[in-house]
Amino acid sequence: MHLIVGSTGTLGGRIATLLLERGASVRALVRADSPARSQMLHTDPEHLAALGAELVEGDLTRPESLVTALEGARHVISTASATKRPGDQGLGQVDVEGTATLARLAAAAGVEQFVYVSAHGADANADLPIMHEKGLAEEAIVASGVPATILRPTSFMQDWIGFVLGAQVRSAAPGSSVRVQLFDRGEAPTSFVHEADVAELAVAVLGRDDAIGEALPLAAEAATYRALLRRIGAMMGTEIELESLPPGGRITTVPEPLAGFLEAMLAAKASWPGVNVTTPETAERFGLELTTIDAYLREAFGG
Repeated sequence: MHLIVGSTGTLGGRIATLLLERGASVRALVRADSPARSQMLHTDPEHLAALGAELVEGDLTRPESLVTALEGARHVISTASATKRPGDQGLGQVDVEGTATLARLAAAAGVEQFVYVSAHGADANADLPIMHEKGLAEEAIVASGVPATILRPTSFMQDWIGFVLGAQVRSAAPGSSVRVQLFDRGEAPTSFVHEADVAELAVAVLGRDDAIGEALPLAAEAATYRALLRRIGAMMGTEIELESLPPGGRITTVPEPLAGFLEAMLAAKASWPGVNVTTPETAERFGLELTTIDAYLREAFGG
């Protein structure tokens, strides 16, 4: 039995679907009345149930619900995070305390492998809150003693290209000039990976003894936002203007409340150092063919 924590998110849903399509037994942890399911992209739990998943109600902040969910589970895959929970618990409560509790209970339940989706740059000593919290979560998993594999993907194409750029490009009125706003000059390289490839890696490491105790990076390609906008503009047959806003500026290219969420993402990104890495060795080791940036751009903007 595979327990998927975060199964109603887009990544967790992809992982659950892959396993179900391959005939695996899947138990999906589902939070009751999750606000994310009414406000953001998500995976419908009923869709997973129709594919054969067992749905069990639970929450990382309620340890008693995790005990029940873990009964009989051989593998646990956690993609859960508060980073996309609007108006919900913070990173410390979910990403650190919740993950630590899950790992500890998984160890007590005799789980054979705990797969945790962290992030490239995760470090308990990092200044950036999300990387700090992810680093603390990784440390808690190791301390629990559960056999674990940690995945460290770089920025998801869907979030950091499809949403950050796509939401602004698609909001332009027909026939108007296309303008994209950032809190930096868009000249620092960013490494990207397709969410589907992260899901494939999460499934590929299951049952692999050689993956236990490892932290595996995953990145396909790197590009600057200026270069991405040129490529998107060429694909759409239009010129896209990049406007660099000062810190604390307001995004005006999308309507509220989308603008507030986009501002929070871009403000965090502006504080990141440039990341220019690729991981062909991880892809080769686990039999993955990583999606290129151009392939994703065709998927997201080609129509």
